[in-house]
Amino acid sequence: KYNYNRWHINSLNGFRKEKKMTLKDIRESKNWSLETACKALCIDAETLINYETGKEVPDMWILDIILNVLELDYDDIIFDS
Repeated sequence: KYNYNRWHINSLNGFRKEKKMTLKDIRESKNWSLETACKALCIDAETLINYETGKEVPDMWILDIILNVLELDYDDIIFDS
């Protein structure tokens, strides 16, 4: 796996390094099964697996749903294999 990091500017703490996570990492950190995530995101399992493996990148409208449901910012997630 790749180790993607980003630098975040925080006015109180200066710079802090944060790791970007894949959709699968995020799903697993929430202890969500594939089925649970599919239901929450209103997508089928094949589509979610393609997003998790980087075979596909979600369109902006589904990305917005993913970010809202998972309570993430765009900078928190990476779509890559």
